Amino acid sequence: MSIIAPIVGTVIYTELKHIRMMSKSTLFWTSFFHNLALIYFSATMFYSLTKTIFWDYGIAFDHEFYLQHADVQRLIWWVYASKYYEYMDTALIYASNKQPIFLQKFHHIGAVIVWHLAYMHQCDFIVYVSWLNCGVHSIMYSYYFATLFTKRIPLAVKKTITTLQIAQLFIGVTVLPLVYYFTETKSCYNVLIIFVAYVTALLHLFGHFMRQYFTA
Repeated sequence: MSIIAPIVGTVIYTELKHIRMMSKSTLFWTSFFHNLALIYFSATMFYSLTKTIFWDYGIAFDHEFYLQHADVQRLIWWVYASKYYEYMDTALIYASNKQPIFLQKFHHIGAVIVWHLAYMHQCDFIVYVSWLNCGVHSIMYSYYFATLFTKRIPLAVKKTITTLQIAQLFIGVTVLPLVYYFTETKSCYNVLIIFVAYVTALLHLFGHFMRQYFTA
């Protein structure tokens, strides 16, 4: 897989700012089907990866333990491909005549790069990352879907979802480097270091977001 894909994706992402504002009706129905599709996709991938990790092959931390299997490779490819589709989150913000925060832009661009590198180098840690990510996303997009119908969602729900996002990042940045230190190849461990740097920056941005929006 060529590095051209995430480069082109990043260029396209930066051009989303030129998207024209949609009418309320068009924006609603586009958001409706977008979030519904990602709820279904995330929940399906979470179930499939849960089955892969706990039932089909068992829990293991080794180089290409999971990715040597074609069925697991297909799952991770679909999760990787979905990171490009998630650009639509930002497109819809521009289409509503609003501006996305830096956290969201950094998150989307970085996710494509990290998943690309991990898939290209067949790094097994991305299986666990994808599993956690799909689990949290199934909840997160359910929340986005609910906001289309009501704005009276308790603040505690928003805090819980953000906390889950932070928790999955914290697990990824602390546990994975430890368990894969002695098993991954040098190239995959280098990818893991890039992942840790990216997630560390995300944790900082999420921490700032929590302080800004959820503290009195």
